[in-house]
Amino acid sequence: MPNLVSLAPLPLWMALGAVYSFIIVSTAIAMAIPSVRRSPNMINPILGWWPVSIVGTMGVFFGPLPSVAVLGAVSTGVFLEALALVGLPPRLHRFIAAAGVSIAILVHLVMLVDGNLATILALALPMLLVPAAQLFTEATTSFIRNVGGAQWILLATVGMFSFGARLVTSELGGPYGGQGAAFVFFVLVMLADALQWIGGKLLGRTALVPRVSPKKTWEGFLFGAAACAVAGALIAPPIMGLSVAMGAVLGATIVALGLFGDIIASGWKRDAGVKDSGNLIPGQGGLLDRCDSIMFVAPWFYLFATATSP
Repeated sequence: MPNLVSLAPLPLWMALGAVYSFIIVSTAIAMAIPSVRRSPNMINPILGWWPVSIVGTMGVFFGPLPSVAVLGAVSTGVFLEALALVGLPPRLHRFIAAAGVSIAILVHLVMLVDGNLATILALALPMLLVPAAQLFTEATTSFIRNVGGAQWILLATVGMFSFGARLVTSELGGPYGGQGAAFVFFVLVMLADALQWIGGKLLGRTALVPRVSPKKTWEGFLFGAAACAVAGALIAPPIMGLSVAMGAVLGATIVALGLFGDIIASGWKRDAGVKDSGNLIPGQGGLLDRCDSIMFVAPWFYLFATATSP
């Protein structure tokens, strides 16, 4: 695999230029329109595209260590926000929070050495530590609710999320290996959210799941799927070595999976009686609000990347 820091391959620069051109133009237009600039619901989602793209760029140009460190920190933050929505008894919450943070750190550290072992730890440790914490603090009271909720949160926010880091560290057979695949992953996830949002604002009429997420529309979803299929067809072939058709399938599939993750996260929050998972990002909520798509797309993207790797 070429040294991406020094070689700066042309297809990668072209894809990177297209992504940041899209973000820069969108941000400039949004800032130039007073009604959009003054509306947090309009301007903040656009500004939120920047950090996702930057993390993806880090994974490509600076190698596994910094990007895995960032992803590990984000995974920990998402876990803590999501755990707060479960409503566990205080003592049990403290035990599981400490265990979950330790698991998130351990999994991402091990990911730098052995991806298979990291995935096993992400699955096995919650099955051991969460029931132990429950029995030690609450005995059998609300056992299924507490243990099931906490284990599911850990599986999603640490186990599933960690496949983003596994992409960065994997040795795939494409032109630019796992780092290139990770770049495509973060770019397409960002574009999937962005293009659905744009399609919904421009064309949205028919609610997709009104009881769970009333702002999601069929028109936004279809617009996002079509546009992201085009994006996948353009950037996945030169970076991952896929055919144009497979790149298009990848782009459209990411939209569907990301939407599913978004809706599931909305279900968590509605059950907990909150609109946002936190207030870490002004006007946009918490980390869970911004990372739900990444979490649910990452394992499937990794599976797709390994299955189609040249």
